[in-house]
Amino acid sequence: REYLISESMHALGIPSSRSLAVIQTGEEIMRQKREQGAILLRTMSSHIRIGTFEYARYFLQEKSLHALLIYTIERHFPELRSSENLALSFIDKVAELQFDLLCHWMRVGFIHGVMNTDNTAICGETFDYGPCAFLNQYEPDTVFSSIDHLGRYAFGNQPNIIQWNLVRLTEALLPLIDQNETHAIAMGKSLIISFSERWEKKYMDTMVQKIGFENANENSISLVNELLILMQKHEADYTNTFAALCYEIPIEYTPWTLTPFMDWKTKWENELTNQNIKNHIAVTRMQKVNPCIIPRNHIIEELLLNLNSASSNQAINDALIILKRPYCFNKNAHSWIIPPTVEENQKHKTFCGT
Repeated sequence: REYLISESMHALGIPSSRSLAVIQTGEEIMRQKREQGAILLRTMSSHIRIGTFEYARYFLQEKSLHALLIYTIERHFPELRSSENLALSFIDKVAELQFDLLCHWMRVGFIHGVMNTDNTAICGETFDYGPCAFLNQYEPDTVFSSIDHLGRYAFGNQPNIIQWNLVRLTEALLPLIDQNETHAIAMGKSLIISFSERWEKKYMDTMVQKIGFENANENSISLVNELLILMQKHEADYTNTFAALCYEIPIEYTPWTLTPFMDWKTKWENELTNQNIKNHIAVTRMQKVNPCIIPRNHIIEELLLNLNSASSNQAINDALIILKRPYCFNKNAHSWIIPPTVEENQKHKTFCGT
């Protein structure tokens, strides 16, 4: 799962860890049944996480926390060396990277499934693909992880969780923001307050591009929000709804024959005209951010269930060929376009990999 999904995320243009090797341990482990033990070797810019800073703050001395901060800045963000306040500048930079990453996740319908601080990489790369999945029918409350009973890591709650994680990072770095704790809290809070507005702007700038606009304004934002409401009401497929605006997706897998969607499309086309955006410009812009191929949950599960079959290697390789070209509509990839039924979608469950 991690290999397939991380390769797909890389092809989608989303910062991600990648899988270098799987090494057998020679032991057996008990899961649903006895399985061969193995270790996945990931590659990424580094494995420094928000949780790393929490550990340093609460279990080590302040000098170790400071050393970790300096090391991370030297490794990832040398441009921050001359900052007046290293800790605040560092938090601000990490927030920027996390918001960029979350915009990518939201634009393709990716649900990480377990966004704790230990799974939040400072470098802004996606990693740990155990319980992840992709949206089919649009519903912000969608959860697939078997352990997420309260929807903490639901698709639509991911922006809140990343901000929560950034608050934890700020708390961990309070001693380095200012030696006076009261001053440090005030300075940290001032930065935290900006997160919500910064996220909303970045998110909307991304979402209006999904419908062909360059910049978010009152009209383009209204069109996005109206479309999302329609998609939720009619249980429309997230990927195909947007993809059908810029690719020749078979109409039967989209909601665009429904009257409310046709009415929306008329308003959308009028607004493109009002903003003097030519059709080919809008299509080119949309094709850069709207994939027509995603790792459909039910197809990935089928591949994993058949791993021990004689044809499994070929099936994996065939899947990777398709997944590595997510922004090219391929008639040979017809099965990847077809969303599961609502019932099939609701039955899907994912599990942590350990």
